[in-house]
Amino acid sequence: MIKHIVMWNVIDEATIEQLKDIKNEALKLNGEIKGMMELDFIINPLSSSTRRLMLVALYEDLEALESYQIHPLHKELSAKMKPIVKDRVCFDYIE
Repeated sequence: MIKHIVMWNVIDEATIEQLKDIKNEALKLNGEIKGMMELDFIINPLSSSTRRLMLVALYEDLEALESYQIHPLHKELSAKMKPIVKDRVCFDYIE
């Protein structure tokens, strides 16, 4: 299995409504992409965190992760996030 973790910071002007909308869109990916076993999207980190948003997903294998990367639903989510994202970090590993 492959664990995919992505974290972002967002612009100061990003509203909680925008973040909730993005989370809802992300959660819609569950069950829609072959090989994706689960996906969670966190928008309420503790104040000790250095990132504002986090996606954690589990895939059957590397092929499933690669399919997710090019999937139209993932592309739509990325486009929706682009205007409010300041930075991104990603960490993928075999679980």
